[in-house]
Amino acid sequence: MNNNNNYNNEYNNEYTQPYQTVTPQKSSNNTGLIVAVSIMGSILGIGIIIVILMLTGVISNNNTNQNNYLASSENTSVQGTTQMESQPSAGNATETVKPVPVNNTMFIGNCNTSVTLRNAPNVNGAEIRQVPLADEIYVIEYVNSEFAHVTHRGTDGYIVRKYIVEVQPQIWKYSDSDAINQVANSLRAFVNGINTGDTSYIPVYFAGSEADQEYKTNNSIRNTVESEEIVSLNCHSVQRISASQVTVIRDSVIRVVYKDGTTKDVSERYKYTLDLSNGMRIIDLNKA
Repeated sequence: MNNNNNYNNEYNNEYTQPYQTVTPQKSSNNTGLIVAVSIMGSILGIGIIIVILMLTGVISNNNTNQNNYLASSENTSVQGTTQMESQPSAGNATETVKPVPVNNTMFIGNCNTSVTLRNAPNVNGAEIRQVPLADEIYVIEYVNSEFAHVTHRGTDGYIVRKYIVEVQPQIWKYSDSDAINQVANSLRAFVNGINTGDTSYIPVYFAGSEADQEYKTNNSIRNTVESEEIVSLNCHSVQRISASQVTVIRDSVIRVVYKDGTTKDVSERYKYTLDLSNGMRIIDLNKA
C-alpha cells in the first residue's frame, strides 16, 4: 500500500499540473488568432504591392523581356539550323550541274592578251596553251557555271566562260618586225635631233604626254651634249599587252661627246609602249 500511495503521489505530482493549467488555453487561442490575422495582413500587403508593381508595368516588363529573350534564343537556334540545312555541299552542287550544249564558233574576249586553255574544267587543270585575244574557238558545251569545253586549233580543252564572247573583239594587227623597226627608227631620229636640233621627228614617233616629254628631254640633252652616236642597238621582246598596245625592249650603247670634250659610252635599256590604233606611236617610255 505504501508503494501504491507513493506511485499515486508521484503520478499526481507529475500529471496534475497540465490538467490544472487548462484555463490559460484561451490565451493561447487568442495568440494564434492574432498571428493568423498578422499573416493575413502581411499577405494582403504583399498582394497590394504586387498589384501596384503590375500596374506600373515592372513585373510585366521583366516577364516580357524574359519571354522576348527566350523567343529570340529559340528563333536564333531555329534559323541557324535552317541555314545550315539549306546550304548544299560542294559535292551536291557539282553533281546537280548538267552540261549545256553550245556547238558554236565563238571568240576570246574580255582580256588584255590571252587566256589559259586547260586540260580540266577547274583552275587546277594543267595549262595546255595560251589562247590569244580575239582568237576563234569552237565551244562544244558549257560544262558548269565557270568553264566551257572548247577546241582551239584542233586541241580540246577548257576555258573560263567569262572570256568567251560571241562577237570577235576589235584588235589591231601588228608584226614583231614592224614594232621593232618603229622603236629603232625613233632612237635614230632622236640621236639625229640631238646632233642637228631637228625635233620634227617627235610627232611622227611619239603621242600624248610622251611627245611632250620627248621635247623636254631633247632640249635638256642638247644643252650639255655636243653630239651622240649609236654604237649598238638591239630591239626585242615584243609583247602585246592589250587589243591596241604592244611593248618593245630596247638595249643600246650610245657614245656621247659632251661640250667639255669628254666622251662616254652610255648603256641603256628602255621599255617602249606602242599604240597600234594610232600609227604605232610611242605612248610610254621607261627604263627597264
